[in-house]
Amino acid sequence: FGFTLTDSQKQALKKAYQKETGNTLRLNTSQLSGDHILGITKTQYNKIIKAEAQGRNIELKLSKSQLAETGGAIGAIISKMMPTIMKLAPKVLGSLGLSAVSGAISGATHKGVTGKGTKTGGLGP
Repeated sequence: FGFTLTDSQKQALKKAYQKETGNTLRLNTSQLSGDHILGITKTQYNKIIKAEAQGRNIELKLSKSQLAETGGAIGAIISKMMPTIMKLAPKVLGSLGLSAVSGAISGATHKGVTGKGTKTGGLGP
């Protein structure tokens, strides 16, 4: 499910992910859609849909396992940066004779962002 997160919310998620704890996000109605993908439960999904329909803000509690599945929003951040990284990586790494690393980064990031090859279960759309 996609959200629009502030820089401070992204930092808070990253910190919680690194500390292996959960986090609560306070989201206003304009933040209930966007490019920052977070894994949510069916119950959380229903809560978001209901809040959106009623024009209410919500508090979304994310467990440490939810943050682990989504990388604490790191995957969404990396996916936005990938076009730039992929343009620069061959130039930088190629000059060092490490262009194979560029392909490895691309594959690992694709796996992390798309979820292909990762375990998921019980999450909403």
